[in-house]
Amino acid sequence: MAKISDIHIHDKVRFLDSVGEGVVVKIDAKQNLVYVQDEDGFDIPMPAQQIVVIAATPIQQERQAIQPSEGDKKAKEQGTLHAAHTAAKGKKEAKKENILEVDLHIAQLIEHWQGMQRGEILQLQLSTFHNTMRNNIKNRGQKIVFIHGKGEGILKAAINKELDKAYPTCVYHDASFAQYGFGATMVIIA
Repeated sequence: MAKISDIHIHDKVRFLDSVGEGVVVKIDAKQNLVYVQDEDGFDIPMPAQQIVVIAATPIQQERQAIQPSEGDKKAKEQGTLHAAHTAAKGKKEAKKENILEVDLHIAQLIEHWQGMQRGEILQLQLSTFHNTMRNNIKNRGQKIVFIHGKGEGILKAAINKELDKAYPTCVYHDASFAQYGFGATMVIIA
């Protein structure tokens, strides 16, 4: 039985009271849920206490040798630190499902963000959005999920506005509700 703080993205895990195993793809600390992708590609939400870590990811093994910063600890406790390396995760998923996942939560983009103004944070998030779009605009059919969170809807509205203005040929809609709730937008490069 594992505590949620002992489980990390990309860890290989087994279920305690049921048959199955897979790789951790998302951690929701607020709800104490761990999303495990099984061998068939399905994301299964499981309570953290029902998870047994079989093998820690090599990235986590390296990180355990380095003491995390207070900002990282606080972000993880608040459930905002979803993945250690979003870009690496996105590339892995792109090969498997042709989907690039980009987490725009500010704690994923920079380490020390606590003193930033809301406008500065939004500009950095939109800059990341535009960089991702520019890097993928020639890849027809590429699917990109921008995780913006539910929040007040400001970032989602800004992304939709930029898509309409700067990338009018791209198709976009809310990403899978089962996987992201109301907190993500799927863009398909056309």
